[in-house]
Amino acid sequence: GLPNQKIIADKNGLQLKSSLGESVYTNPLEGRFTSETFKDALNFSEKLITDDLAKSVLYQHLVLIPKGLTQISKTILGPFTHTRNFITSAQFALGTGNLYKNPIKMVKNFKQAFNTIQPQLLYRNLPKDQALYKFLLEEQVVSSSATARDIAGLLDDIGRGGDVYMRFFGKFGRAMKKLYEKAGDLYVAEDDFFKIYNFLAEFDSYKNAYTNAFNKGLINKIPTDLQIMKEAASIVKNTVPNYNYVGPFGQNARRLPTGNFVSFPIEVTRTATNILQQANKELKNPILKGIGARRALGWGTSVATAPAVISGMLKGMYGVTTATVSAIRELVLPSYA
Repeated sequence: GLPNQKIIADKNGLQLKSSLGESVYTNPLEGRFTSETFKDALNFSEKLITDDLAKSVLYQHLVLIPKGLTQISKTILGPFTHTRNFITSAQFALGTGNLYKNPIKMVKNFKQAFNTIQPQLLYRNLPKDQALYKFLLEEQVVSSSATARDIAGLLDDIGRGGDVYMRFFGKFGRAMKKLYEKAGDLYVAEDDFFKIYNFLAEFDSYKNAYTNAFNKGLINKIPTDLQIMKEAASIVKNTVPNYNYVGPFGQNARRLPTGNFVSFPIEVTRTATNILQQANKELKNPILKGIGARRALGWGTSVATAPAVISGMLKGMYGVTTATVSAIRELVLPSYA
């Protein structure tokens, strides 16, 4: 027991989020009760080792601010980077098998995804679309771009809400400041668009699978729409890069001089493994094996075609030839690159 020690008051007990995702690992202390002292000790262990370094004004001006400006110019303010961001997100829709669906249903889901994203680009969203976005936000599916959240974290390290950058861009006039804000919103929207599409596609697939199983007498009851929505949300946030599951290593790396967008490759590794695990799980389930086969096919197609397709598109956008890339590798990069 814990005599004469104050027990935590939260009725849900300890809340220790796993950076690997709930479907992969749940902390054995989750939901347990202990003393406030032990709770503080556990929270301290979760503290990033670079917290004190990031508070140094000298380090902020010598490393974090220059690094932040460079990363913003390479991502949020880079027009070609927006295209690459959109293409990369689409690649995950292919990798999860969600592009192997009825074309009519795909168009419907694409339209619904556009109507749901924030900011509301061409017109105001309907209340039902706003409600869907709120649900996905609560489920940690949207507003979770690994690259954008890396930059947002860097802004928070320097000042509340990134005020250093807002003042910087504000010096160039109101128009430049507004451009920066809109470009940031658009970058997140590009990522959210395909996450919402993936969610809708997963929901359709599972709803149809459960309905067919019920009609064949394989199950006695069809799960509710809310249950299927939560299942679809869990699949998306564990098979598409999501900053909410980046661990301390990735979060620390953003503060180091050499840590450029480390969160994204970490998430690519996590989700690629999860896609295969999800496909394998579904293939073993007679109700879901069709979804599993489609997911496995999508994963294989994505792995086989993504490097060549993305490389070719980016070469065309930037006007870079294969000969130029070969020359750069020969002159600058090591032999294994």
